[in-house]
Amino acid sequence: MILMVHQKLKTFPEAQLISAFLLTYRTYTTGKELLDLLIMRFNMPLPKDENQMERFKREQLLPVQLRVLNVLKNWVENYPYDFVAEKQLATTFFTFVNTNTSMHAASLKRIAKTLKQKTTNQRDQRRG
Repeated sequence: MILMVHQKLKTFPEAQLISAFLLTYRTYTTGKELLDLLIMRFNMPLPKDENQMERFKREQLLPVQLRVLNVLKNWVENYPYDFVAEKQLATTFFTFVNTNTSMHAASLKRIAKTLKQKTTNQRDQRRG
């Protein structure tokens, strides 16, 4: 599966790949498992060698974290019901957001705010 995704990265624009992935991931994993993997990727280990730290952050960590943020943003905007249907997914997501102290903490909080708004709107629509 990873090889397949890697190959698709070369031919699909990122937005199309994310959209297709979020549409189909449920056939081979759960939302909670996907989120756990995204969080692990976001929190990738830092190099032990301090001399490599700045280059690592600039060339690897920052691009990876931005891609993870992009996936989370798209997921929340296009599939907010996943977070309603799978309670553990929502709990894990909000725990990640509320404990994150990276330079992306504000972006994560904006994504969480969007999720709260969308899930509140969905609940209101089902009641009405």
